[in-house]
Amino acid sequence: MEDYWFGGGVDLTPYYVFEEDCRTFHEAQKSACVKHVNIEFFNSLKKACDSYFYLPHRKEHRFDFNKRGIGGTFFNDIILENSFEKTIMYVKDAAYNYLKGYQ
Repeated sequence: MEDYWFGGGVDLTPYYVFEEDCRTFHEAQKSACVKHVNIEFFNSLKKACDSYFYLPHRKEHRFDFNKRGIGGTFFNDIILENSFEKTIMYVKDAAYNYLKGYQ
């Protein structure tokens, strides 16, 4: 049996916040998640990123405070439908959509 691990994510921190750019960036990431799994998958990856950027000593999210960034999506050790091929296709689409959302 082969062993593999997929982890990573995308975010825009720090970032100059323009509302339209934020929507475009998150919509691009959401479309990759929905294409390969569903909206709940996107929500869970966004929540993981939000949690990562939470500053407990300040009780604030780094990406919201003083307009320093807009968050993104993070994942760790995912395997979609127990398939290397399906997982790598998601990871490739997420990377491609990062470029699409960033441009």
